[in-house]
Amino acid sequence: MEPKNIVKISVGGQNYNLVTDDKKGEAKELAADLDKKVTRLMKENAGCTYTQAVVLAALDYAQTAKHAMESEEKLRSEVRAYLEDSAKAKTERDKANRELERLKLKLKRSQNTSKSSLWGTEE
Repeated sequence: MEPKNIVKISVGGQNYNLVTDDKKGEAKELAADLDKKVTRLMKENAGCTYTQAVVLAALDYAQTAKHAMESEEKLRSEVRAYLEDSAKAKTERDKANRELERLKLKLKRSQNTSKSSLWGTEE
């Protein structure tokens, strides 16, 4: 586990010292995105306080995260279905190959029996 990093960030004009396991650049990038969102919300909505803007931004991020998790689960489900289909197809292919080998052997035996009959010998 990486050591904890202390990152100085600013959101909506408020300064914070953030302790994180993540890389400093990543935390600063996230804080900058949040700052832009909070600042935009406060500018676009004259009566919007800092706290309200932070709550609205948090709800927006939560909704985005929820949709991402739902999409991830849908993709996982689709991949599971594809893997199951692939396993079934492999089983069917193996079964068909065994049947093909059985029929080849049967044909070869039949041809050998036919050849023996032509020469007047029996096996």
